[in-house]
Amino acid sequence: RSEALVGDLSTAMPALDMQQFPLMKRFFGTKEGSGVIQDFYEIDREVNRVVQTLNSLKKQGKTEELQAYLMGREGLYSLRPHVNRLSKLLSDNRKRKEAIMRMDIDPEEKRKLIDEIDAFNNDYVAPYIPILRESANLPMTNFMNLYRQ
Repeated sequence: RSEALVGDLSTAMPALDMQQFPLMKRFFGTKEGSGVIQDFYEIDREVNRVVQTLNSLKKQGKTEELQAYLMGREGLYSLRPHVNRLSKLLSDNRKRKEAIMRMDIDPEEKRKLIDEIDAFNNDYVAPYIPILRESANLPMTNFMNLYRQ
């Protein structure tokens, strides 16, 4: 997607940081880690799984099974509005990043703007993770979280 070949910067990819080069990425990861966001999506998947199962049981008229399934999962179910709000924020920011990718600006500026969005996402979501885990009665750490650190 070279500017010289195409003629404008809207098709140019954001500039790469040192840690984004294929060989270096393996050792350094990304400038803004995505562990916090991964943790959020783990909670999001669990909440959605509970909601879908409850909706299915309700639709089938299986009231006793619904009540039995909900036992011990009330915390996850109660997180639905909070998780949906955070999920919408992340979705909106993902759309902003896609729009930045299409902008006719310098690749270095694209990288800067995308990094700012990633940093905002991490800073905004991070304080919620322990609260969501506690409310959902999920363990505070799991093997994958230990592995990521």
